[in-house]
Amino acid sequence: MTNTDSKKAALRTELRARRAAIPNDIRRGRDQTLWGRIFFRFPELLTARTLLFYFPLPQEINLIPVFNYARKHGIVCAFPRCREEKGQMDFYLVDSLDELEVGKYGNSEKKADARPFTDF
Repeated sequence: MTNTDSKKAALRTELRARRAAIPNDIRRGRDQTLWGRIFFRFPELLTARTLLFYFPLPQEINLIPVFNYARKHGIVCAFPRCREEKGQMDFYLVDSLDELEVGKYGNSEKKADARPFTDF
């Protein structure tokens, strides 16, 4: 592991610990504030044809309400799935969160029986 990799790993660990220390009610409020800021700053998201998402881990920003809004308004949504090669991923169309399963890194990914989405 290089010195840069070590610093990166230490920073990730520190930031995870900071996020974990934030009480859930405060985190939810911050998530909602963030969604509003994102849509205010980037109104084109409201008329986008396609949005790419990730499924949040417990202390990450919860974008699922944004996904639900997008699907309700006919916006195509895609989630990543990690490949066997380290650092590689493909995106897959997702119409419902029921189409996700736990992936190799513990995150929710599109089930493996689908074709990657390439129409960016």
